[in-house]
Amino acid sequence: GIFLSGGVDSGAVLSYAAQSRHKHLNTFAVGFREQSFDESAYAEKVAKHIGAQHRAEICHLESARDQVPALLDAVPCRKSRSGSTPVSFSELVICSPTSGSLSNR
Repeated sequence: GIFLSGGVDSGAVLSYAAQSRHKHLNTFAVGFREQSFDESAYAEKVAKHIGAQHRAEICHLESARDQVPALLDAVPCRKSRSGSTPVSFSELVICSPTSGSLSNR
């Protein structure tokens, strides 16, 4: 699948994948209930435009903050390219085997 951040870069990756004749493209995004942090609507629009199957995990900011230590412990892909820190909270949610639990808290 392709992670859509709601920005131009991830949309371009999806567009390229679609042009490369990949069928049944799956996309996913992480959004927040707090509108000032949420860009998932943009990701959904891009996915819909391309015709991809889209899924979004919507998190509450406070619950997400509480879950960061558990995610850091559980996620095997938790290191950045430099090997020191997580790339982003979204990456942690996407890579986590407990993905989805944040939206229910």
